[in-house]
Amino acid sequence: MGIITLLLVVLAPVVLLSLPAPVHHAAATPVVAVEDNQKQIETLLISCDLTSFLPMASATSSEMYTNILNTIDSSNSTTTDGYLKWLTSATGIGSGAEGASSSSSASKNNETKYYYHGKIYLPTRADSCYGMAFHWGVDKERSTIRIAVAVKAQGWAAFGTSLTGGMVGSDIVYFESSSTTSTASSTNIIEGTFVMEPSSSNETSTTSSSSSFGSIHDAHVLDYNGRPMLDDGAERQDWTLMGSQKTHDGYLIFEAERALDTGDSQDLPIVDDSIPFVSHHKIIGAWGDSPTIFYHGNNRVQSSIQFFPNNEQVTGTPPGTGQEERSDNVYNVFLSEMNRRSEGYVDLILDSYNVLLQRTRYENVCFSQANLTDFGLPLVTEDGINSKLYLVGYEFLIPTMCTKYLHHIVVYGMTAAFNTNPNKCSFISSNPAFGWTPGEDFAYFPDNSGIALGGTSGFNAFISQYHFDNKDMDAGVSCDGSGVRMYFTTQPQEHEIGTVQIGDPLVGLKGMKIGKGFTEHTFDCPSTCSDYMFSGAPGGKVTVIGETLHMHSLGKKIVNQVVRNGRVIHEAKSDFWDFAQTGLKAVQQRPYTLQTGDQFLTTCFYKASDTDVFGFGSHEEMCMAFLFYFPRQDSILASTCGTNPDLKYYIPKCFASHNSKALDSVDDLGRTFGSLLPLGGTGGKK
Repeated sequence: MGIITLLLVVLAPVVLLSLPAPVHHAAATPVVAVEDNQKQIETLLISCDLTSFLPMASATSSEMYTNILNTIDSSNSTTTDGYLKWLTSATGIGSGAEGASSSSSASKNNETKYYYHGKIYLPTRADSCYGMAFHWGVDKERSTIRIAVAVKAQGWAAFGTSLTGGMVGSDIVYFESSSTTSTASSTNIIEGTFVMEPSSSNETSTTSSSSSFGSIHDAHVLDYNGRPMLDDGAERQDWTLMGSQKTHDGYLIFEAERALDTGDSQDLPIVDDSIPFVSHHKIIGAWGDSPTIFYHGNNRVQSSIQFFPNNEQVTGTPPGTGQEERSDNVYNVFLSEMNRRSEGYVDLILDSYNVLLQRTRYENVCFSQANLTDFGLPLVTEDGINSKLYLVGYEFLIPTMCTKYLHHIVVYGMTAAFNTNPNKCSFISSNPAFGWTPGEDFAYFPDNSGIALGGTSGFNAFISQYHFDNKDMDAGVSCDGSGVRMYFTTQPQEHEIGTVQIGDPLVGLKGMKIGKGFTEHTFDCPSTCSDYMFSGAPGGKVTVIGETLHMHSLGKKIVNQVVRNGRVIHEAKSDFWDFAQTGLKAVQQRPYTLQTGDQFLTTCFYKASDTDVFGFGSHEEMCMAFLFYFPRQDSILASTCGTNPDLKYYIPKCFASHNSKALDSVDDLGRTFGSLLPLGGTGGKK
């Protein structure tokens, strides 16, 4: 993700319901630098009187850090014996290249090594002035990661990585200020509080400093929202407490370390997300004032970050030297890449829209070639010649007032070869390009790659499809300003990116019952389809650079397999699913090769009632997988394999079969926490 943050989002088209006239747009505009985003965070922290957190917002400039420190009253005891004191010693903030070593740094060859090269301030949803400071550092030589968590609390704090973006399927380390704690082998939530069920303790408390206090616990969460379960046995307690303190200015800070890949099937590995095409890590955090872990209420945060620094940067150097590693919150990385690679952007926006009193509503907005040219996208030269551009990144602009009602947005592109009228749009001549679901807000492609725009083969028009879901039938709701910002360049790109959608992408099972209890549904896309899709590629082969999986709220597990000559040669899956957090799972994996003759098996597992059905609504179900690949193949039909009986959307070679069966219990899902290790992890050793 150091070179790519690939959040793949494309969903199924439906019958064209409406094509309103194009609405508000912004002309091609220079890119906003990452410093502007940092300035916004800085302004927020100042307004919240969180001056201690100011360095979390700023660029890696030693002079800037020093100025920030100097603006805080040096006579204030909390400045000299509080969070900032720890921050200065642990990260080198304000110290320049000569930073002093401390309990959080180590001397090697008479030089100070700082463990923490990454930092982020995470505000809560309930109050942006209340949040968590999180620091991290990866030691590539030792294959370890060290973290530090700072919160305004007196009792406990927790941090985790997550398969889903929330508690479901998360790997958690939590610190408790009390040296003894009641543990739980099983936990429920009743009216917002935990029901504690004491059991024998398997906890391990390890510290590296006599000044530390409290205990640290390695835990995980399966298919529920509740108290984390301790990993089984002392041998599975893989985190080591490196230090802890309560500062005079009210912060609880703990530092901990573990192996990147513990080999424990109850842990999630930390993979190298600086590798091109590998997606980021989803993280969560929580805290409270009770001496042991308890219900967090609004004290919870979540985000996405790049753990690994970029390879060309130097490990362990302090800020301001010009050689420090850059790992950051994902949005800052995204903005930096767009500032470096793109020449501007255009906004495709839906304005002045009132949410209708309908549970499910699709709105489709056409942005024709003429519209895009008017917006400032240079698709046509002054001489009337079609020019070729490349989309290198995009971000969705979703106002807060719209988040409750937007289920997804999908952007479909039309090429000049199939869409000859520059003033019209048509689903029949479209390919899915990219899209949005909650939590998947932006993406960029690697160097020398992008989605072609204009020319004879690139997209020359777009349809933005909005899926509104007014489940509470709220009246008088205005959803203004939602849409997509597309970043482009005129520089030629070596790899043109295309998309493939498989499983049941057009919801051919619409109206069919899922089946009561646990069920398994498999969609078999035959080898004849890949023969058709990729026969024009060099050697009949393409490179998949990203894979995304999609279900709705009844989903429990999803698997997408590539079968070659009767043998599974690739498998992408998510053993846990939480539609409330994200509708799409971007799989952490390296690129792989598809070729003619490959078969796809997409399998979704559900827990449903006897009335639940497949369909387009948020309360109904879907099962599909989406691939980004290069080199893009030109045929419109070379992008979809599914079950829709209406063959105008398919060719017979790409008609998928469907099979289903009932399962006896959750055990038949065949899932194991921590088993999703597509980057060569060694889960299951313990």
